[in-house]
Amino acid sequence: MAKDLSSSLWEVTEEKDLQYNLSLADNLITVAGFLFIAVKKVARKHKDIFGKRLISIFLESTGWSENEPLKVKLGSQLDQAYTLIGLQQRERPKITKALYDIVSLQTDNSKFSFLSELEDEDIDWLIPNMIQLGVIHQFQGSMDIGKSMITADITAKVSVGGHIFGHQVTKGKVLYISTEDSPTKVIKQRIKSMGGDLNNVAVLSSRDMLTFPSGIDQVNDFVLQHRPSLIVLDPILSMFEGDMNSETSARKVIVPLVQLADYYNVAIIYITHTGKAKKENANHNGLGSQGITAIARANFEIAVDDDTGERIISCIKNNNGSQKLSWSFEIVEHEGFVAPRVKHNGLTKVKAHELNKSEALVEEIKTEILDYLESEGEKEAKALRVYFSNFDTSNSMRTFENARASLVSSGKIEKYKKADNKYYYRIPASTTGEDVKM
Repeated sequence: MAKDLSSSLWEVTEEKDLQYNLSLADNLITVAGFLFIAVKKVARKHKDIFGKRLISIFLESTGWSENEPLKVKLGSQLDQAYTLIGLQQRERPKITKALYDIVSLQTDNSKFSFLSELEDEDIDWLIPNMIQLGVIHQFQGSMDIGKSMITADITAKVSVGGHIFGHQVTKGKVLYISTEDSPTKVIKQRIKSMGGDLNNVAVLSSRDMLTFPSGIDQVNDFVLQHRPSLIVLDPILSMFEGDMNSETSARKVIVPLVQLADYYNVAIIYITHTGKAKKENANHNGLGSQGITAIARANFEIAVDDDTGERIISCIKNNNGSQKLSWSFEIVEHEGFVAPRVKHNGLTKVKAHELNKSEALVEEIKTEILDYLESEGEKEAKALRVYFSNFDTSNSMRTFENARASLVSSGKIEKYKKADNKYYYRIPASTTGEDVKM
């Protein structure tokens, strides 16, 4: 027999330390961390239920012996626990399935299921092909473009059961969390101007900043008490814990929101800003990690048409819908109210992510030209042109030529002819500090 048996292969977990031997309360937090406050409120008063081992309470409370382990018996301790926490019937099966996965590890390590074993779930739309219940959505755009105004309008319409993007919505409550706008001076005035029901819109009134993922349990506590149909986070990056450019940090922040939306069938909209440089794929324009956009099931770009002054909101990603629609709106003064309101113009073929795109690309390519010449030094005109003909966002050489001409006219690069009778480009000596050699 080998002398050294210290690898992880030989490690044995003691029976008392197995997950299913921990308390029901601990396992509830494991499978749904956002339930922390709700569980804490009742666990100590009901230790006979929440302090009991998960495996014991699961075997007693479900149809395990009848080969129905996901069926919770009426009046059982698990049923009582769900009631004490405040979970509605439709929210319980997913928690039960997650607990079952922990208990069944003693006999079955599989985390996979055949589709025939899973119950069907229909897509539940708040606004058809636009906003879906049970998932998260991203609204992106540059500063002062109308992101907060359109989400305030959506909030107001949900609060009274009005029409949004041509569809009537069911009246419901909204949790509107903003870290940039005053709840009394700005948000309340907007909701009033847009005809919302102030009794159905809750805001962050505390001076303490709410951040994620640690703030998810406070949001969950509100959801359990008031059952909103919509949550707005404006902007998400100011509520970020950790590095917003890190994929790992992004998932730690966004995944609990995904779980909360799914468990309670609530729609979540979070707002984010875009950078100055516009990418060919508009879904890559949001600030921070690409994971923030990737996890959202739908993404909307908001922009202003410089020619008409109209504001356009366009769906640029729709994982669960069949269409990517665009809607035209304006922000107008509202007589008798402090705040302006949104005036809706209707569906449009104009795409927000295509507006003013050539100007944005010119700026991006100007930066690329400067970076390229800084690293390469002088470059013959034809060689420079060939290099940028492969630049993936230029679309056409006209865009490159406009960018290059703009840099020459502003003096940021210079064009000159050498003895070989060819034209060259470089960054001027006054910028680089090098002597000019003609």
